[in-house]
Amino acid sequence: PEGYILSDEAKALNVLVELGGAQMLNITGVSYLSCDETGTNWTEKTCNDAIEVTSEVTTWGTSGNETWYVVQGDVEINQDNQDIEVFGNVHLILTDESSLDVRGSILVRESKKSSLTIYGQSTPEVDEGGHLTSNTGKLKVSGKTNNFSGIGGGGVTGEISNAGSITINGGVIYATGGSYAAGIGGGSQGKGGTISINGGMVT
Repeated sequence: PEGYILSDEAKALNVLVELGGAQMLNITGVSYLSCDETGTNWTEKTCNDAIEVTSEVTTWGTSGNETWYVVQGDVEINQDNQDIEVFGNVHLILTDESSLDVRGSILVRESKKSSLTIYGQSTPEVDEGGHLTSNTGKLKVSGKTNNFSGIGGGGVTGEISNAGSITINGGVIYATGGSYAAGIGGGSQGKGGTISINGGMVT
């Protein structure tokens, strides 16, 4: 507000906003691990304007804009197999000890010029048996609709959507698609788009 200045010692702010009848909590001061285009040089960065992911909101981002989202705690999106539609350039931070379970697809479509970049806060660690031992944030996507991928594109004849750009910089990602579709990438007859996996763990 005008006339007020936050000191360096001030706690991170949580701001509640309402859009289209749905309340969304904006979070500041969220750390995440990012890397450059080579996939080798990692730095810890901070996002100061992230929308908290909730089970009620299944449209992420707006066309032509960059939008940041953060997962905190355990979140499940299961609205009658409702898919999540991504618009614009969406960035998703999976905080440590968080889990996002999507009972549908996360649609990242080339036709909508959309992209999705996923970050974690820590590097996944596993034991000798391959079991996860770290508290790295998790994303589980279970595509239910035939011909649609878990994360990416898909469709049926006449309504085929190629996948857009998908980048994974962190987190633990479990992704399965519907019949005749990939876990991450393209669905039936659709192209897989541009997929970059720089970090994290993908199964």
